[in-house]
Amino acid sequence: MTYELDINEDEAAQSGVDYVALVDDPAIKENWMTFEAQKSFAFKVSAPERRIITGAAMIADMPIYRKDDVRGEYNVVFRKPVIEKIVKKWAKLNKFNNVNMMHEEDTQTEGIYCIESFIIDSERGITTPKIFDKATDGSWFLSYYIENDMVWNEFIKTGIFKGFSVEGMFGFEIKAQAEVVEVDADEKHLQTIFDILNFADSYTDYPQGASNNAKRALEYADKNGWGSCGTAVGKARANQLAKREPITRDTIARMSAFRRHQQNKDVPYSEGCGGLMWDCWGGDSGISWAENKLKEIDKK
Repeated sequence: MTYELDINEDEAAQSGVDYVALVDDPAIKENWMTFEAQKSFAFKVSAPERRIITGAAMIADMPIYRKDDVRGEYNVVFRKPVIEKIVKKWAKLNKFNNVNMMHEEDTQTEGIYCIESFIIDSERGITTPKIFDKATDGSWFLSYYIENDMVWNEFIKTGIFKGFSVEGMFGFEIKAQAEVVEVDADEKHLQTIFDILNFADSYTDYPQGASNNAKRALEYADKNGWGSCGTAVGKARANQLAKREPITRDTIARMSAFRRHQQNKDVPYSEGCGGLMWDCWGGDSGISWAENKLKEIDKK
């Protein structure tokens, strides 16, 4: 089964790309099916002295294999006309600089600016940049200027972030052999492209300590309120870990990436957000487990 993703072009509709995330394991890469090390469609530092990174946000007609408990095994693809609609709406709504890291709302992305957005189109003479393998017609490329010193020095120069990953709301159109069944892009059938592209096998073998840390943070927040602490993502993660719900590889990657907040982990709940949010993400035991689990998953 193949699902072709689409959007509603109406400005008021929720569907479309909302953010472009800088991630350590981009969903659209040439080797997604084989899980090898080659990453031809990851972004590249095209001008290091000018802090410019360039890469594909969407590759037209590339089937991306997925498997989950709801749909079983399936592929998702973006077709050329749909990518053009997505890019037009993204530009019309002025979302050029909507950027985050690892799909987290609370990440520091000030000073990251989109300076190029183009669709590969042989009819118009727009071809793939020479530093990349040839991409299919209709593929969407982006370039960002990284003025933010922390992002450039800690994540780009070190090679931690390797590509772009879009997130937004999309509807499904089902392709089954020659038969086409159209599905309206309404609320019932919408979900984030982040979930679609990254939802894989799920895991529940995280330590009980991670659940206990999350429970402790939630109990404190229930009694005292969150104040200025926490984002929707962090609160959702705490609930997920406290209830011992299955988590995906991508969620594990986000937990691992939360290590960057370690310097604030000993701040008492009553004195700031550091310790509270550290425990929401599983605390020492949860984040250490996530780092090891991520290596184990990616090795397989």
